[in-house]
Amino acid sequence: MCLRGGTYFLSQPLRLTGNESGTAERPVLISSAPGETARLVAGQPIPASAWTAIANPAEQARLPEAARDRVLQADLKSLGITDYGQLQRRGTYTEPDASQLHLELFQDGEALTLARYPNRHPREGWIQVQGFPEGLKGKKFQIKGDRLERWNVDDAWVYGSWSNTWSDDTIKVASIDANEKTITLTEAPLPYGFSEDEGKPFGRFFVFNLLEELDQPGEWYLDRATGILYVYPKPSPQPPEFIISMLENAVVFEPGAHHISLQNVVIEASRGTAVRLEGHHLSLAGCVVRNAGGKGVVTTGENITLLSNDIYHTAAGGIMLDGNREKGKLYQPSHNLAQNNRIHDVNRWERYYRPAVDLEASGGQLIHNLIYNHPHMAVAFGGSDHQMAWNEIHHVVIETEDAGAFYRGRSWVNRGHAIRNNYIHHIGRYFNPVQAAEDADTGIVYGPFTQDEFGDIGIYFDDRDAGTTVVGNVIHGGTVGVWVGGGHDQKIIGNILIKATRAALRIDTRGLINTYCTLENYQTPDCNDELYRKTMEHNPLQPPLATKYPELAKKLRENRDMRSPLDNQAVHNLAVNTENIDFRLIPSQQPLVDENNDFKRQNNPQISIEIDSDDPRAIVSAIPKELLRRTQVPEQFWEQVGLQEDAYRDKSGNLKLTLPAS
Repeated sequence: MCLRGGTYFLSQPLRLTGNESGTAERPVLISSAPGETARLVAGQPIPASAWTAIANPAEQARLPEAARDRVLQADLKSLGITDYGQLQRRGTYTEPDASQLHLELFQDGEALTLARYPNRHPREGWIQVQGFPEGLKGKKFQIKGDRLERWNVDDAWVYGSWSNTWSDDTIKVASIDANEKTITLTEAPLPYGFSEDEGKPFGRFFVFNLLEELDQPGEWYLDRATGILYVYPKPSPQPPEFIISMLENAVVFEPGAHHISLQNVVIEASRGTAVRLEGHHLSLAGCVVRNAGGKGVVTTGENITLLSNDIYHTAAGGIMLDGNREKGKLYQPSHNLAQNNRIHDVNRWERYYRPAVDLEASGGQLIHNLIYNHPHMAVAFGGSDHQMAWNEIHHVVIETEDAGAFYRGRSWVNRGHAIRNNYIHHIGRYFNPVQAAEDADTGIVYGPFTQDEFGDIGIYFDDRDAGTTVVGNVIHGGTVGVWVGGGHDQKIIGNILIKATRAALRIDTRGLINTYCTLENYQTPDCNDELYRKTMEHNPLQPPLATKYPELAKKLRENRDMRSPLDNQAVHNLAVNTENIDFRLIPSQQPLVDENNDFKRQNNPQISIEIDSDDPRAIVSAIPKELLRRTQVPEQFWEQVGLQEDAYRDKSGNLKLTLPAS
């Protein structure tokens, strides 16, 4: 089936069901016509004739004086648009109601910014919290400056990090007191309320959804009571195209769909996830997925392929590659594949713990993708037996700490993963071009957010995670190249770890803060190790887990001390321009003994060398051949890693699909 080129404004999602399905011998192909590009838009255009100067002098007076003659308004109710969705609490610990997500405004294919203070451009600013009149568990906090005097907070919200550097929360404002310079929220921040760091108030935020802060090109505001939409347009060489998002999803493959491929189309402007694939033997190939108010693509099924798509400018993550979670099938391979995709800038509304790619269920593959420009982790993986290879990942974990480009945590049963031959570079704050700064009068801060010692990490196994193989990767930057946070059965073999600021490789024993649990006492008060108890809920001593992962069952049956790192391997790794490979105890900082692990310090030591360069490619080229052969990084690494030319991409990695004119 061919879609002729042009823009299609959808009144309902494109739904593909069992009725539209094909067979293995004759799959159904839906694609743009040759040489043309179809654009599927889950929104509605605002015609040029609908925009006027602001009619109400009182509303105009609320705007900053310099913006009053530049802001336009459109009456959505007169266009028949009355469903605006809802601004909602959303963040690390809160999933919004996807069916009620709020509309957004796009100009010429780019999402505009809901009016906020401090502004996002040209430098993204944050307001530093100054104090807590009701204590750390209250809902009120203080700020500097006199900005509050300008605000009408009927529907104002705040977004920020309130108690640590690795979680976020969006909360509605209840009231402000300009005299006391305080803001009171409707709810206390999750997960811990407010916090202090070395006796000083912690936390930074911005306030948004304020007409009074509509003060620069590319911002907008909607008066939900009147239906009046305001915009400060961005400069445009031609009459701009304005679109508001309307539908939760743009494309939905229903659970009964099978043997269907959607190719070479542009999909955009959904309020929630742009594309959902819920059947089997489905594919999305050569498409552009952008400007979604949730994730870009979510799969829930088997034998689903995402091939050579560009996914960007979404609000809460890029791809969730999930599989079959039915009882009895959780540990069966999904055979889902994400290959040759470009994924970037996918955290417009939820910045932390919404990875560019999230691998769940079992047996997913992440191969030859390019991922970049991400404030937090690039790849998170749960489930079991995922393969992640030949991906290029850069400029990630640039806003937060205690996170990795690849990240897993807190499971002994979700194991069997492999991270092979990936190129991970320019990790973390060290490479963030924005330098930290603070305005003493306003309390506005700029730049990276730092607090604890964990920093930004290339590959991070948090809180005693277990059972992943890390082989032949090139990792450049970060505070630590690979960090094993006290877990088991981690194999770190033959990697090249370049210019980590603290340690190329770190293995610790953070689990020793718990009590020693056994099969005899884990259900009694003598055991306070929640990870041990959580593991036993999965019946690891019985099939399918005992058959699939006998090494875990053996440890448990032998009542080994599961608090300690057990049966880890760290061999043949090469540290370049990094002082140390650090096996240590936390918090005592004593060296970690080798008797329960295979680090081979004597017979097969980790090696550290210095090369006068800061370019990873030049560094790897300069490594003596006899040392390079000790690693698992192949000589043809650069030709094989990252995006590859195929039917949808050219030699430069660009999609052959042409974006249609607005």
